[in-house]
Amino acid sequence: MDYRKNQRLIATLSLKDGGQDFTELDVLENGVLLGNSPMFHEGRITCTGIGSPNGVKYDSFDMLKPKILKKKLTGMFVYFKNSSNSLNPVPWEAMTFKYPITGVRKPEYADRFMEEKV
Repeated sequence: MDYRKNQRLIATLSLKDGGQDFTELDVLENGVLLGNSPMFHEGRITCTGIGSPNGVKYDSFDMLKPKILKKKLTGMFVYFKNSSNSLNPVPWEAMTFKYPITGVRKPEYADRFMEEKV
């Protein structure tokens, strides 16, 4: 299943990553996170919300989606779940990225996964 099909990008999150595996994640309307690290292949990771590391301050993705570009997310962390039905599942059980968000911006080419109607 292609989790990107007919989904618009709603935001690009910049992250502070000392290992430089990824520094930006694109967020689709359905919450799937796309990045250049193998852990994001096949739409395996879906954002469930964004909040503080201990979850005291937390917004679910559904609540956050309409205002993601306007909300102050700097210093917050991305909470996620494994969303893949792939035979190659995510090899770990963590539920939050340990990388703080350093910025949020409009994505480039937000409609790149939309199918053209003929």
